[in-house]
Amino acid sequence: RPPRWQPGDGMFWKPLEGAGPGAARYSITIPFYPAQVQAFDWADGAVWCAPSGSEYRLVKVGLEAHDTLASITSSADPVPVSPEERDSAIAGVQRILAQLNEPDPDWGRIPREYPLVAGAFVDDAGRLWVRRGGTDSASHFDLYSSDGHPVATVRLPYATDWWIPPVVRG
Repeated sequence: RPPRWQPGDGMFWKPLEGAGPGAARYSITIPFYPAQVQAFDWADGAVWCAPSGSEYRLVKVGLEAHDTLASITSSADPVPVSPEERDSAIAGVQRILAQLNEPDPDWGRIPREYPLVAGAFVDDAGRLWVRRGGTDSASHFDLYSSDGHPVATVRLPYATDWWIPPVVRG
């Protein structure tokens, strides 16, 4: 089965009193938090899932039968979040909370390292591209075959968007 994301994971949030479950007065994404990663392989009828970007572990699960088709476990050196980046992120959250007249949350929940797995997508040949977390202006991807075997590590000399995957053909 695909991993399940728990409500409130990766968020600073406050419930809205008197409202139904899940209703929030505010919710703010925790900076640098290792979120769940998914990459759909429509041609193979499957999805690659990483329950948390804090581990380098992905599983390919069939969309209909929920069977495990492949898995990847690897290691990567974590990239530290610089004190300046962390302070800047905290200041941004503090500005929002000040506007809401809310107290500071637990700043210890902000990771001191970037997620090992920051994103993933499947190209037109069914290969999985796993983006590693980090700060530099380049993008680092580990490339795997559709059955999870390592193919290459690719470094693009420019940053790609974290939320919109690149399109790779050929």
